[in-house]
Amino acid sequence: MAKFRHSSINQITEQEEVFCQAIAVDHLTQRQAFLRAYPHKTYLAERSMDMAAWCMMQKGYIKDRIKEIGEAIRSNGNIQALWTRENSIEKLKFVIDKNQQEMERIAAAFDTETAQILEEYEACDDERRQASLAKQLVEKMKKRRMTNIHNMGITQAVAELNKMQGFNETTVNMNETVKFTGEDCLKD
Repeated sequence: MAKFRHSSINQITEQEEVFCQAIAVDHLTQRQAFLRAYPHKTYLAERSMDMAAWCMMQKGYIKDRIKEIGEAIRSNGNIQALWTRENSIEKLKFVIDKNQQEMERIAAAFDTETAQILEEYEACDDERRQASLAKQLVEKMKKRRMTNIHNMGITQAVAELNKMQGFNETTVNMNETVKFTGEDCLKD
């Protein structure tokens, strides 16, 4: 296996270089980068892959190589082309806001439509028409849902923001006391 000369002491393998490039250039997760570098290791359990990727990231020369690649990208004037963490956070907040606005619009439209049906029902003396209006109301209530698309958009955006902040829902220790902070900053 060919080795790239990294420094006078450390050498980096082809797979390690692929791993470093995947992290620094393609901004993949450690697991994704590990799978790109070692595609034959797909048989490993997710936890084993994560551990192997984490171990690779603990190697000083790997960290140095990733940093070196990042500096090379920035020094080549490509910094404007990079998607920054701030860009990601801004875009994810936009996704959350737009989905919340759409959910509010749908809820308001539902409330208006049901109010109209109820108004017509109360003003109507014809039993057949009342039965029809009641059926319409029941059907409308069955269909009332904040669409999965909007809920999923918000949920996925929040999950991504959490990951960016170092919170990974799959590794949260549920045996300790949970402390909430920043509640005063949340919108009702």
